[in-house]
Amino acid sequence: MGKIDIKVKMVSAVTEVLKFKKENPRANYEQSLQHISNIVKKEKNQYIKLGMVSSASKALSILEREPRLKDKDVMRKIVDELPKILEKIDK
Repeated sequence: MGKIDIKVKMVSAVTEVLKFKKENPRANYEQSLQHISNIVKKEKNQYIKLGMVSSASKALSILEREPRLKDKDVMRKIVDELPKILEKIDK
């Protein structure tokens, strides 16, 4: 599994959490993360699972700090941080 593949999966997890938050604006951090966990458990590779949860969690943290931020801006921040997120996972 290459770095590109995991990045695609991480971005898809962020897309899913942004969609969930849009459909459930009152959902808290834990509810949103539970939603992602239900999706991530279908993935067999533990490294990818960790990447997906980490990127979704980071997106939720950004939304908590900056709730008026547009989805595309949250996504841009996450994409910029993917190397740092992956570096933390690799440690």
